[in-house]
Amino acid sequence: MITIIRSAVGSLASVGFIKLLKNMDFKVIGTDISKESIGKFFVDSFYKVPKADKEHEVIESYLAIARKEMAKWIISGPEEEIIVLSKHKDVFESEGIYVLHPDYESLKIITDKYNVYTFLERENISLPITRLAANVRSISENSQNKFILKPRKGRGSTSIVVLNSVKNKDIEDLRNPQNYIIQEYISGLEYTVDILCDINGRILNIVPRKRIKVDSGITVIGKVERNKKLIDVTEKILSLVKIIGGACIQFLKSDETGEYYLTDINPRFGGGSILSLRSSKTFRNNLRNLLKLSWENLLYKSYDFDELKMYRYYDEIYE
Repeated sequence: MITIIRSAVGSLASVGFIKLLKNMDFKVIGTDISKESIGKFFVDSFYKVPKADKEHEVIESYLAIARKEMAKWIISGPEEEIIVLSKHKDVFESEGIYVLHPDYESLKIITDKYNVYTFLERENISLPITRLAANVRSISENSQNKFILKPRKGRGSTSIVVLNSVKNKDIEDLRNPQNYIIQEYISGLEYTVDILCDINGRILNIVPRKRIKVDSGITVIGKVERNKKLIDVTEKILSLVKIIGGACIQFLKSDETGEYYLTDINPRFGGGSILSLRSSKTFRNNLRNLLKLSWENLLYKSYDFDELKMYRYYDEIYE
């Protein structure tokens, strides 16, 4: 039985993915930075790990866990931890352990929202106009648009502020303006495209889904949608950026123009990715074959899926 280390099992959305892996006959080892983790009830073994800012301790901790449990794969969740693990992929691979995330050079682009903008804006991909906050003096209150002030790095909606105008004071009040961006506000429906690529970055699966209702950044109602526009633009992005393993790419469909604007490239399975996996037998089979090292059985560019709808709810466990 192949063993997988799955991190951030304290996330409320992590349980579905853990159950899926176990149903595929994998042994799942859970990790989290807190012992108070919902995922510990569903994994085969659980370990507390250091926060990602303690780089050396993180690597030593995961190496120790992988050696003890004879793990073949590490599938992380938090972006900061993914960066640390991928930076030291060679250390893990020397012991026969795969980190199922993009290489460090790709992560330097896709985990920085300003780098994503500057890298892809010349490739005829629609993106919200984005500027470094440190370079923006002010934007007139007479502007017809709203703006978003948010960190260049990080995930979710933490520290994101919607502004009707941008004044010098807004920038001066930031502790480190160079770590923030000012972005065009686009009103519209959120879409996520779940993808799976092999360890060489070749596309296996693409599944677009509509985020109908979101609670605390997690999709609680979603629907898979056969959307050729999103599949085509995702293929183009993946021809420019090398992704390894699972990832989710986020878009906004403008209420005004109907255009799809790329907002984020997340180098991990998202909280709602379980919907895409459940909608596509080929997606599930490709993930199983990838993790079981049955790479000769992988099916490339397989976009078959059912337009499944998901409703998510909370449940309780007592101890």
